[in-house]
Amino acid sequence: MAGAELPTELLERIIFMSRNLNILRSSLRISYRFSSRPFLTELVEAAFAPTWNMRFGDHRAEIILHHGDGVPPDRVPGDPDFQSEILTCPWATASLLLEAQQKWYRRSGSGQSSVLHLEPVSVPPWHRHPPEAPLGDAENVVPLFEKDWDAFKGSCAALVAGSEDVDWTDVGLLLREKQAVYIDLHPSAKIPGRLLTGPFDWEAARTVYWLIRGRAMLGPRDTWSWELTQQGYDHIMGLGNKELALVLLMLLAKMGAFSHWPMFLFEQKLDDVTHQLGHCKTPEDWKLWRCVQTVLETDRNKKFVLAKS
Repeated sequence: MAGAELPTELLERIIFMSRNLNILRSSLRISYRFSSRPFLTELVEAAFAPTWNMRFGDHRAEIILHHGDGVPPDRVPGDPDFQSEILTCPWATASLLLEAQQKWYRRSGSGQSSVLHLEPVSVPPWHRHPPEAPLGDAENVVPLFEKDWDAFKGSCAALVAGSEDVDWTDVGLLLREKQAVYIDLHPSAKIPGRLLTGPFDWEAARTVYWLIRGRAMLGPRDTWSWELTQQGYDHIMGLGNKELALVLLMLLAKMGAFSHWPMFLFEQKLDDVTHQLGHCKTPEDWKLWRCVQTVLETDRNKKFVLAKS
């Protein structure tokens, strides 16, 4: 390809100005030349910085007061197509996204806004506690993510802890909980199919959490078929690591990945869950399948009510 002969600086400028990531895929030589972590984090910054510049660290109470539970996409800067294209790339993991966000914050964010932990949306704005003190130190951006991530994993683990049966109300609360929610990506950015189908590991789970924490939800722009999310569900339930399986299940449920399933698929999967519950070899496996049952029944019942209304 002729472009491969261009000077690196010129080709890099073309990539940034055109926002065309197909250039990186055009040849192995170009892909290798632009695979360095510094370049990739700069590319992430170019895509997401306009959104971060406006909303990074905004307290959710203020957003709700002005816009309700959500922000109109036309009021959020940033190019959702460019952000979506970045997210499709296999190198766009939570670690790299956070590194890019950290670098951006060092350069511009720390002097303009604060990184705040946001309270659950269910708490009325006038009853909210004052936000935590601004972190101020750019080094704290990544640890804040890890704090939120560990809290979410802990909430998932609590669902199957102890000798009691799984409490469906606890599952429902975790699915509805919206604390630690920021606006880290444009509301119209699309969730990449690779994070819905797998393969899954802990880094993939962290990446999905980064998206959900940044307000990503399956919406009208996400044209993924229910077959795709069914494939992801099947991969999750086949994982040997049950802790990872539970975390991924709850993440995809929070994202709305099962809400568009046809009714026959809900019935099919719930019949399988009933079978699995009768053949579990350990209490841990039984509780995992009980969580699955609760998640699927919740989404099925919502779909049934909507169909009747």
